[in-house]
Amino acid sequence: MVTGDYVLEAMQQIKGDDVINGIIDEVLNPQLSQIIIEAWRDLAQTDRNRERQEVSVFAEDHFLDALCLQHLVSQVAGENFSLFFSDYTDQVLDGIICGGLTSQYLAVNDDLEATQSNSVLTGFHEEVFCDVALDVLTQELTAHLDEDMQELLELEKEKVSFDL
Repeated sequence: MVTGDYVLEAMQQIKGDDVINGIIDEVLNPQLSQIIIEAWRDLAQTDRNRERQEVSVFAEDHFLDALCLQHLVSQVAGENFSLFFSDYTDQVLDGIICGGLTSQYLAVNDDLEATQSNSVLTGFHEEVFCDVALDVLTQELTAHLDEDMQELLELEKEKVSFDL
């Protein structure tokens, strides 16, 4: 306990020394205020992220419900709360929309891969593609044949009219 007595005595001497306390306060106050502001920002950001996460989990499949809830809260709370709340709800709702579109794109991509990897559908696709390509070629050849026949008929008419 001898050490504890010395510590208490030293603390009492420091408390009594106004010059030292003034210097300590002068040096620590700006630093402490910056530390407090940064800690408060981190805490507020963490709180906002947690709230966004809670809202996004709750409203994951309830987009319309989330929009109605935001409108009702803004109507009940009045303008001051609505202005404060709207910035965060816009970010959350944008995240929900983005998440929904991303999941829809991934689902379509997965279905596309499943369809392309199916051998029966691949064979059917090749068969239909070949049939369509043959139909197009046949139509093109028929059209060219008709044009060639027209030209031959015109040449023959010219030849007959020339021979007479």
